[in-house]
Amino acid sequence: MKYWLASLLLILSLFILSNSAVSDDKITITGVDEPLEENIRQHLTLTQRDCEAPEWRLQAAREDAAGEITQALQALGFYDATIKSGELQHGAECWSITFDITPGKPVRIKRINIDFEQDAARDNYFKELLNELPVIKGEILNHGNYTETKNAIQTLALERGYFDAELSRHQLLVDPENHSADIELTMVSGSRYRFGDVNIKSDFLQQHLLDRFVTITQGDLYSSEKVYKFQQALNDSGYFSSAVIRERHDEQLRIVDLDVTLTPAKKYVIGFGAGATTDGGPRVSSSLEDRYVNSHGHRYKSRIRYESLLGVSLEFLYSIPLENPTKEWFSFMAQIETVETDTSDRNTGRLGIRMTKIRPRDWLETRYLTLKHEEYDIAKEHGRAMPLILGISWTRTRKDGTHRILKGNKLHLELRGAVYDFSEGSPFFQAIARGKWINSPWDKGRIISRLDVGATIVNDIHNMAASDRFFTGGDNSIRGYGYQDLGPENAFGDVTGGKHLAVASLEYEHFLKKGWSVAAFVDAGNAFNDDSIDVKTGVGLGVRWLSPLGPIKIDLAHPLDDDQSDIRFVFRMGPEF
Repeated sequence: MKYWLASLLLILSLFILSNSAVSDDKITITGVDEPLEENIRQHLTLTQRDCEAPEWRLQAAREDAAGEITQALQALGFYDATIKSGELQHGAECWSITFDITPGKPVRIKRINIDFEQDAARDNYFKELLNELPVIKGEILNHGNYTETKNAIQTLALERGYFDAELSRHQLLVDPENHSADIELTMVSGSRYRFGDVNIKSDFLQQHLLDRFVTITQGDLYSSEKVYKFQQALNDSGYFSSAVIRERHDEQLRIVDLDVTLTPAKKYVIGFGAGATTDGGPRVSSSLEDRYVNSHGHRYKSRIRYESLLGVSLEFLYSIPLENPTKEWFSFMAQIETVETDTSDRNTGRLGIRMTKIRPRDWLETRYLTLKHEEYDIAKEHGRAMPLILGISWTRTRKDGTHRILKGNKLHLELRGAVYDFSEGSPFFQAIARGKWINSPWDKGRIISRLDVGATIVNDIHNMAASDRFFTGGDNSIRGYGYQDLGPENAFGDVTGGKHLAVASLEYEHFLKKGWSVAAFVDAGNAFNDDSIDVKTGVGLGVRWLSPLGPIKIDLAHPLDDDQSDIRFVFRMGPEF
């Protein structure tokens, strides 16, 4: 109903506009291609005259038309055009006119001479700019591209700190007879400015912490990119709702001082979440964050999460900023969770410390030491483990959007080991790699691929905690099977979890209208021990909807290796990554 109402309003709007403005049908232009015709129409005063315009206004606009058309053609490089203007015709409803144009031979750029003098002559950024400018030797002259070239040079000068720069020569020399044009540009840059003082103050954070946010060193050559990254780091830190940087230029000393105005962010943030999956059932969560516990920038976040089919989890994380507060943190972690699945039940508690750092190319590195206590039941056997786990992980997420990702990936690499177990568990070492890739080779669809692999070195897997073993199956694994229903089995057919993991998935999603799409997929793999892997495969079809609350996915998955050959219903709601 809303769609048809919107369509009706659009039609009425177009009808009203058609009675108050001249449509393209009133002015006929022949002899030129579409870009030339569009530029001509933009220059013509006649396009602004409606059907009720008095005759004297129409005749005045017609007399101006030849000059306006000439100007429009010359702007795109045509200097010897022939223009034939018809007479104004008056019909029953409106007037009309025809212009027949022969554009002639275009003017082409014969020579481009762009020079940079003084400090800019040694700046590689200006050398690179020459390869990116829109004016090209041999191409048809376009006055807009010439203006864009001048603007690009002046913009780069400001970005690089040449605040005294000027174009001492800027000439476009057109030779209509020879259909050629020369471009002469010379920029005298003057000296490049340097950074001066950075004045950053706050009423709620210590000065020593604020100083660590400053990534600009006094005396460094000015760069607007450095200023932008500095401001972005402040805004992304979570401490401030806004960070405004004002520049002060000293023309005598050729320095730029920065004055930073900080507005504190809201101290407490309370969050609520809800969702649902086939694996976990309805899910609710709540969180409380204190963004600055004290003036040293310490912060904490607590979170509780409940899934009706799996269990409950409580987490607490206390973080301390390090030398670079935008990229380095030291954290204390505590967690309690209970998980119940068809294959295992466990109660787990964790205490740990973490060192987190953002590495080059957006990799998030986490080094951790965790003491875990877990009591578990697997295959009707009770166990207890208390390993001290030392590990390091690297995670990176890249994506081109937030609602529907057309291109992106998420990678996770981890090395971890239990150096000692204070209970009945066995020491172990694990290597884990997970990846998800999204690509859209054509407009109407995308391909989603996934790979999860893991390997464990351990003397006796039956002495490992359930949370350290590999299981597979479920909404984000092999969709034809239940959550963690797959893995090595004992003599009674009970799944016991494996040392190793290998799961791959390939999915094609085809876009329909209004955020709807359909998908087909195949998932394969399993968890296994040192013997050969028993590959399980699931295939299926699905429907996707980009709802206002986020993506909703519904799949019907068929297990190819299950004797019962049941169709499993899979429902997921939440972000892609």
